[in-house]
Amino acid sequence: MKTSYYYNAILLILVFIIHQNLNAQENLIRLNGIVKNDSLLLKDINIINKTKKTGASSNAKGEFIIHAALGDSILFSSLSYVRRTIKISNYHIKHKKMVVYLEQGYNELDEITLNQRIKFDTSKILTYKGMPLDRDDDFYREPPNIRKSIDPTANAPGGNILGLVFKLADVLFLNKIREKKKEKRKKLKIKTEKQTQFLDNIVTNYSEEFFTKELKIHPDKIYIFIDYCQDNNLKKHYNANEFVVKNFLITQSKKFNQIKP
Repeated sequence: MKTSYYYNAILLILVFIIHQNLNAQENLIRLNGIVKNDSLLLKDINIINKTKKTGASSNAKGEFIIHAALGDSILFSSLSYVRRTIKISNYHIKHKKMVVYLEQGYNELDEITLNQRIKFDTSKILTYKGMPLDRDDDFYREPPNIRKSIDPTANAPGGNILGLVFKLADVLFLNKIREKKKEKRKKLKIKTEKQTQFLDNIVTNYSEEFFTKELKIHPDKIYIFIDYCQDNNLKKHYNANEFVVKNFLITQSKKFNQIKP
């Protein structure tokens, strides 16, 4: 009876895992995209889905195909162009396409990390069986006590208590530094969340009509324009007033509309 119970429990767990994997795959969307620099179609651009750990590259026409889900981060990189990361939005999911503009520039090669430990082949080192290893007197000597040389309280009565006070002060100082770092990380997290919310809601806050009529952006290119603005540091205005944000968008729209399709 117990064997049957455990068998059924394991079977249910396996079914649940398979179901979750199938759901995750169903959420993936095939995206057709083009990579450009102004009107120039870019070949051999590396396209990596950093979230799903998958990749692709653009062909001679700048075209590429990659599978992604809402919220995935897609990295576009090349030695000759500035890297760009785009977060998959509802616009990409709805239209199943991406038009990506890269700026000319040079990227340094990533540092190569060696996961395996380096092993040295010592089999060819010339040695002699029974070779004596001489050690002089210095080999057996202990290192000098530096604290006794520089700390006048080391040998004095009450020196241990004073040393304890210093240690306690060090602990309190380190705790204070940790608290400051923790507070800094907390503020950075809040700032990042506000910036993300600002970018996600910018079209809703200013309406599509503002983008199409005031900025002369084609309805199908609104989110492409938002991506373009992100590359020009739109997020730094997350806490600015409406006048500053709109002025930034107007300036960027003039440059964006000059880009040849």
